Amino acid sequence: MSDNQFTFSEVLKTIRRIIRAIDIHSKDLGRTAGVTGPQLIALKEIEFCNRITTTKLAENINLSQSTVTIIVDKLVEKEMVNRVRDDSDKRQWYLELSAIGARLSKNLSFVLPQQFMTSFSDLPLWRQTQILATLQHVAEMMAE
Repeated sequence: MSDNQFTFSEVLKTIRRIIRAIDIHSKDLGRTAGVTGPQLIALKEIEFCNRITTTKLAENINLSQSTVTIIVDKLVEKEMVNRVRDDSDKRQWYLELSAIGARLSKNLSFVLPQQFMTSFSDLPLWRQTQILATLQHVAEMMAE
């Protein structure tokens, strides 16, 4: 195996470890809080924006429109999110957190495991920025 093949293999394994850790944490969230990682990401983004369309939500959290629609449908079903019709344009719908969704969003830290959040927070700002830049670069290289 060439050095290049070895490096590609190690990159793939590392990305897979990250995905697996996020999946495991997402399942834990589902068991303990009643929401999955993607649902929590959507809740956090709706909370941050206060009021947002499904299209804008999909764009902001980098998921397809159809995936976000499924996530939102489940959050509406769980009474965590409300669909609200725009007063001026009755064709337009917005998403807002319900009281239940707002409480849950405030009480849950985020989708990443607490161990990661603590370790990352303990790093100096320059190292956090370096990691972020590297991950953004990897994401850009993998984009379709």
